[in-house]
Amino acid sequence: MSRGIKTKIRRLEAENLEVISDIGGVEEISPCDVELFFPLFLGRDTTAFHAADICDHLKEVDRDVGLRHAESLLKVQGRLPEEWKKYFLLFPGTVLRVVHGKKLLYMPSLTWTQNGGWVIYYYLIWRRDWSRDKHAFIRMKR
Repeated sequence: MSRGIKTKIRRLEAENLEVISDIGGVEEISPCDVELFFPLFLGRDTTAFHAADICDHLKEVDRDVGLRHAESLLKVQGRLPEEWKKYFLLFPGTVLRVVHGKKLLYMPSLTWTQNGGWVIYYYLIWRRDWSRDKHAFIRMKR
């Protein structure tokens, strides 16, 4: 069953999003429980990457961290490594979509802001420029 959330997406437009796929998992994690990883499709010359492609390119074990984990890390953001600030930290265990209008898909992300803090943004999956080196995915440490 999906759950609805009221949030803001990257462009800061109010949207109603619903969770259509969520890994769930433990509610509390710390930065020492997770690691950054860079899938094989990062760095390729592509400007559009479909949501289905993420499932094709990410192993199931690489999709073990989602929105709940992003929220947990946000609570302890002072403990996030300094080097993570240069990345959009994507949590592929959760996929959301717009409730009304075009059924666009989003993925949660922790992003360092110019105001000096981390925020959760919801990035449109379909039209991401995955060739940039500023994207990092989060997974449980192995």
